[in-house]
Amino acid sequence: MRFTSRLLFFLSPLFFLYSFSFSATAQSMVKLKFVDATTQKAIGNVTVRIPVKSFNAISSNSGSLNLSIIHFSNADTIEFSCVGYRTLKTSIAKIQLKPVVLLEEDAKDLENIIIKNYLNTSETGSREGASAHFKSWFAKKNSGEIGRIMYVKNEDFKLEKVRFKINNQCDTCVLRLHVRRLKNGIPEDDLLKDSISIVSNRLSFDDKFIEFDLNPYDVIIKKNKYIFVSLETLYCSNIDKSTCSLAFIGTEDGNFLYRTRDYRDWEEDASHSLYLKIYFKF
Repeated sequence: MRFTSRLLFFLSPLFFLYSFSFSATAQSMVKLKFVDATTQKAIGNVTVRIPVKSFNAISSNSGSLNLSIIHFSNADTIEFSCVGYRTLKTSIAKIQLKPVVLLEEDAKDLENIIIKNYLNTSETGSREGASAHFKSWFAKKNSGEIGRIMYVKNEDFKLEKVRFKINNQCDTCVLRLHVRRLKNGIPEDDLLKDSISIVSNRLSFDDKFIEFDLNPYDVIIKKNKYIFVSLETLYCSNIDKSTCSLAFIGTEDGNFLYRTRDYRDWEEDASHSLYLKIYFKF
């Protein structure tokens, strides 16, 4: 009996320390999972923001994210947004209780996307092909969204391809396409229903280009002759985890709008341009 009591005396502090450590670890990390509220399918590349702390992150393609909350308050607001879905705002306290985040489809995007046959082909955007300008962002610091305003003379058109140029010094970069409506010349809500992304490996500073193939998505734009086409850097990385950079290449003088990852106001820069070309049918 005495032996058992002594053993418990010595084990109790260790057991208490282990329990405390496990509890602290469990409370400092939340494993988020993003799911379509209707289909129950995983949603990838969800943007996660905590505005009060200027925190931003992107979920994986499989719709998961390990979020460290040790530096946040339970009362802090957290936002989840993704192309084609309504932005959801909640608190850190609530996601600890329910880490499976259900996002609802944004019905207003569906008004601009239908299936229809189009016979005539056209294009608009950059004309020159030789590289002349570039805008470089360090992938781990101030990457964000960059694009330019496009004018399409047709009232009703189907987007087929979006072509652009980059100089990628990272092993892997993932870029997401946006086609935004304009209000008073400022980009607003996205006209795309789907989250459309492309993977780029290392690419030299030359005349090569990359393009999004939009044919599988049946993207129809109605009553928006002026649209803002942009590229968002979701993330870039090197295998050895070293710092790398991604440059968006321009080929002619012109303006573009950009905003950094913290999603502040759009900024305009007339000293650079962005090679961006869209192909469409009407």
